[in-house]
Amino acid sequence: MKINPFIIPAILTLALAVAAVGCQESVAVGDEARIFEEGLSTITVGVDASAFNALTDAFVANDTVGIENMIAADRAFTVSNGTRALVLDRTLTRTKVRFLEGAHRDRVGHVPTDWVRMP
Repeated sequence: MKINPFIIPAILTLALAVAAVGCQESVAVGDEARIFEEGLSTITVGVDASAFNALTDAFVANDTVGIENMIAADRAFTVSNGTRALVLDRTLTRTKVRFLEGAHRDRVGHVPTDWVRMP
């Protein structure tokens, strides 16, 4: 039997992704969570998936002016680290949440999945 050479890397990638998600307590759609990242006082949030991707690119490039411009254009906003939120949708890299407290209470935003933690 001949094995497709592309299947092994795909299986390994999937296994690593499942293992990474399993390393922390899983947060599911409908759960209340806290948005938290060690060492930050505020979290910058994208207003939609496109804004989240642009924010990610700006963070990687260390483009603070780009991030400030996104906030000024209302494509991003900031919340306090540890803010409570309701999980609305979740992928391996991005989670859509509705904030439950603070100045942006009831506002929807997109944050890195790794930053969404059980309370």
